[in-house]
Amino acid sequence: MFKNRITSFINLHNERVCFSIASLYYRKVEGGKSLNYIFHPRFYFRFFKRIIIIFCNFFRFNHKLYQPYIGVLDAPKQNNHLVFKYIETSRELFFVFAGLKYFEEEDYLSATYIKALPIDKLSFKNFAKPLVSIIIPVHNQLNFTLNCLRAIKLNVSEKYSFEVIVVDDYSTDETQQTLIQICNLIYLRNITNVGFLKSCNLAVKQAKGKYICLLNNDTLVQKNWLESSVNTLISDESIGCVGSKLIYPYGLLQEAWGIIFSDASGINYGKHQHPKNSNYNFLREVDYCSGASLLFLKKDFEAIGGFDERFAPAYYEDIDFCFSIRELLKKKVVYQPLSVLVHFEGISSGKISNKLNVKSYQDINKNKFVDKWRKQLTLNHPIQQVNVAARKYLPAKNVLIIDSYLPFYDRESGSNRIYKLIHLIKNIGYNVVFAPLDGNLVEPYYSELIRDGIEVLIRNNGKLKFLHSINLAIINADIVWICRPNINIKFAKVILANNVKWVYDTVDLHHVRIARAIELFPENKKLLKEYEKFKALEIDIAKKANLTICITNVEQDELIKHGIISTAIVPNIHERKNKFNKSFTEREGIVFIGSYNHDPNVDAVLWLCNHIMPLVWQKLPNLKLTLLGNNPPAEVTELAKNPNVKVTGYIKDVSVYFENAKIFVAPLRYGAGMKGKIGQSLEYSLPVVTTTIGVEGMNLTHNVNVLIANETIEFADKIIELNQNIETWIRVQKNAEKAISAYLPTVVSSQLISLFESLDNK
Repeated sequence: MFKNRITSFINLHNERVCFSIASLYYRKVEGGKSLNYIFHPRFYFRFFKRIIIIFCNFFRFNHKLYQPYIGVLDAPKQNNHLVFKYIETSRELFFVFAGLKYFEEEDYLSATYIKALPIDKLSFKNFAKPLVSIIIPVHNQLNFTLNCLRAIKLNVSEKYSFEVIVVDDYSTDETQQTLIQICNLIYLRNITNVGFLKSCNLAVKQAKGKYICLLNNDTLVQKNWLESSVNTLISDESIGCVGSKLIYPYGLLQEAWGIIFSDASGINYGKHQHPKNSNYNFLREVDYCSGASLLFLKKDFEAIGGFDERFAPAYYEDIDFCFSIRELLKKKVVYQPLSVLVHFEGISSGKISNKLNVKSYQDINKNKFVDKWRKQLTLNHPIQQVNVAARKYLPAKNVLIIDSYLPFYDRESGSNRIYKLIHLIKNIGYNVVFAPLDGNLVEPYYSELIRDGIEVLIRNNGKLKFLHSINLAIINADIVWICRPNINIKFAKVILANNVKWVYDTVDLHHVRIARAIELFPENKKLLKEYEKFKALEIDIAKKANLTICITNVEQDELIKHGIISTAIVPNIHERKNKFNKSFTEREGIVFIGSYNHDPNVDAVLWLCNHIMPLVWQKLPNLKLTLLGNNPPAEVTELAKNPNVKVTGYIKDVSVYFENAKIFVAPLRYGAGMKGKIGQSLEYSLPVVTTTIGVEGMNLTHNVNVLIANETIEFADKIIELNQNIETWIRVQKNAEKAISAYLPTVVSSQLISLFESLDNK
């Protein structure tokens, strides 16, 4: 453990130093400094820290730490002369040492694609009716174009059918001769050089796709680039176009999206920042996104007349297009951070404006843009602080939600509830920020929140800075919703000091759950200490918070007994899923589900398999039992030694088990709160046998919509009855569907609106 902490400490400081060096260096070089700026004295202290870190890493004997240096030595050199080879190698080794390649990944390098896909293997699938037309305007720069095509071939799946159209703006290199040989690549060539804007307009007219994706040829698209953008556009009809996250080849953020001010000056938001910074990593409406990667409906492009040719040959046409989408079509321009590509900035048009390149039109077209959109610029784009301007499309009110970790909605009931609450709160008009206290980025849960427009705070710069970011989010929040007592007490001081509305979500009352465990295991002395600690903690927090959320009326009554009046019930959220509704005779077997990280679930299946089921198997010897749930410990997996018991471990989609089982069982002997497993069974109208603890707070009635049994023999008898008595089974099944009416999203959403309104009035 100590060794791991030391390693984490070294890695953290290494990343900080490398980012400090890389961000400063590349920012200055982009601003006009020479490549030799790395030798400026302001880097000396940074280099000193880097040397110490490298020295410490040497004693870790981890070959991955030396791989970047070995890669430089093994890489082919551009110059064959021995002296120049030595100079080139020395320079590359120094760049590695200096940390300038720390954020560089293999998929960001052109050489990766050249090696992976020789030109004679480059081809595309022919879709008769492509959904998306990827349009790539080019003028010379053949090597960049080929690598762009290679990246599409290697990184874009066939989830959505697509065609690739290259429109050649009268190139004078070998572009034509080379590209016409690529199978199923649609090659168009202008008879004169007309510029980027007109080339795009011409290509869109010939595109077959419902959606158009404009893509620069000096890019390398990454995995999920197209799919995430298309998902976003399809999911919401109010969205007009979707832009991508642009990364420099050396790994720092080039541009998240663009901000425009009233004088038409612009900011590439996030330039030279850390690509994992939460500010640049959630779906959001923005001023505009770069035309280097932009997805939209073909009919929308046609509706506004395509790119406005007053901005020919290039510059401001993408900004003008985004303004037209918003102002004329009344649709949103959104940034999708899951759509990522590397952009070799300035390859086509240069980086500095002069009379010899297209970039000179940047200033010319800026004035034209002001003339066209003067009213909108004055009203909606004031000159202000960049970070304020970046958030202007977000809802006015912010809710910060803090829990132990990202919501693993398919692994445990508590996470499923908070995952659904996050979305309900967002849907009623709040900007939602989610902070997992462990700070870990776990997929796919992180990306799913990002995709849905949730800002997620992730620890990528050390624990202290992460906690500082949470404290800052608390200060900027209108409402702070914190789950579990141990997390609430951690942030109590900063909440009270800043007079932020505080919602304490109990998830379940821990001291109630522990008290019930004490009744079962009186010999466990540790439980008594835990009970006293959590009872005092939970009561204290509930008294300080503006509102305490309980999951059931039982827990609410417990708090009221202690004089806590400001409480409300926000239960689990469930939706009806009984799509197939197989009959009694079409179903077989018993099923249980639960996260085995939760001790009551382990206790439940041990009681079930070791005491209840042996009585059942005396009458029904072939009845099968399936134990679903993640992280089963050894004592649970060993239950599968019985041929009638199956322990599955984690399964992402468990619907097939609920649709085919005859009975769901939940023999819970202790616990607190509302049991998600019961609600999940009711979603599928699957008859349930459970205990009084299992149905707590759900308003379920024995022999109407559930069967309740608290003793071993009684529980076994109820399982047998449901297996053999079709009348009982049908009655319970029909009533089960009605039982979740109080927990539907629409109902809970209304409750949340009322709760937040009451908080505003406090």
